[in-house]
Amino acid sequence: MSINSRYGNLKINRDIKILFVDDDAMSHLAISTVFSQLFNSFGTATNTTEAFEKLTNTNFDCIITEIEMKNRDELTFIQKIREKDKCIPIIVLTSSRNSNRFIELIHLGISGIISKPIQHDELLKTVLKTIDKIELLNTLENKR
Repeated sequence: MSINSRYGNLKINRDIKILFVDDDAMSHLAISTVFSQLFNSFGTATNTTEAFEKLTNTNFDCIITEIEMKNRDELTFIQKIREKDKCIPIIVLTSSRNSNRFIELIHLGISGIISKPIQHDELLKTVLKTIDKIELLNTLENKR
């Protein structure tokens, strides 16, 4: 089934800039294939260092990140993002079932948690809900 036939009837703001951070090549391929066709600006990074470089050079509207990458403390990654931008939506991908970790993530103000293995429809639904919130906030800000 093609991307357009599967998601063609969705109302998507294609101008939203999304950054996807994951060190897993299969996740990159799967998510990039779908999201790069749905959004005009879809960036990827394979580690937190690369992600920070991209965040420095581009104003992304939403970040989707794995939190169990090799040799990285992703909670620190999210804390550093929050130091720079307290409002950017962050959607976390995880295979963990650690409730203490979830509580830490909630305290860092994440927008959603998606369990791995990733279900494309679930991730897209979470991203679309997040985009709706972004657009609502932008509308409210423009009215001020």
